[in-house]
Amino acid sequence: MVRPALRNFADARSGLMPHALLPALAGSLGYNVGMTTSFGHAADLRELTRRFPRAGRIERVLLRPTRGVAAVDVKSAVAIIDRGLEGDRSAVSKPSAAGGGRRQVTLIQAEHLPVIAALARLTELDAALLRRNLVVSGLNLLAARSLFKDQPLILRLGDAVMLEITGPCEPCSKMETAIGDGGYNLMRGHGGVTARVLTGGLLRVGDAVRCELPSDADRAQREHHQLSIFEKAVP
Repeated sequence: MVRPALRNFADARSGLMPHALLPALAGSLGYNVGMTTSFGHAADLRELTRRFPRAGRIERVLLRPTRGVAAVDVKSAVAIIDRGLEGDRSAVSKPSAAGGGRRQVTLIQAEHLPVIAALARLTELDAALLRRNLVVSGLNLLAARSLFKDQPLILRLGDAVMLEITGPCEPCSKMETAIGDGGYNLMRGHGGVTARVLTGGLLRVGDAVRCELPSDADRAQREHHQLSIFEKAVP
């Protein structure tokens, strides 16, 4: 039998509880600084959520030229800071606010594709039908969004590109056509994540995907970019 408190914690981790309440709930369950496991390792939730010992991999890069047009497989793409991927419809317009929108790049977990296919009674599922930009394997994308505002996490793709996960990428009604009857519900919980481009550059199929804390140099570079935008906006 699952204790109510633990059930609440499970609900929180699965997205059924407001994001801001997670640290408080974790604290009420004893997940705090100084707590140790039976193995003697520190089980501080802040530390646990930044542990990504293995890198993932970009399996596919997909661009969506315009609405209603099939996604196009490419071997590489250029990420544009505060906008998205060059050649994708998300990057066509310049951002109307500092930092741009929350859906500049969309990513989906490669390991979730067989799950969606199984639920849809399909032998296989082409990720291009789901219209996400990047298919990533080997790294839990949902865990790459920080639970703590003062401990941001970033995704580093290859040598240059840096993304910030902004939230879940919810499915739309078009999944009913792409996957079949009930496609919308089949995608719920498996739709991937949305991200903002913090640092632009070239990304390729096969590039490593690492989740980590931003370095001081990363922060300085981002602050310099934001300052330059502000200076351009001021007459």
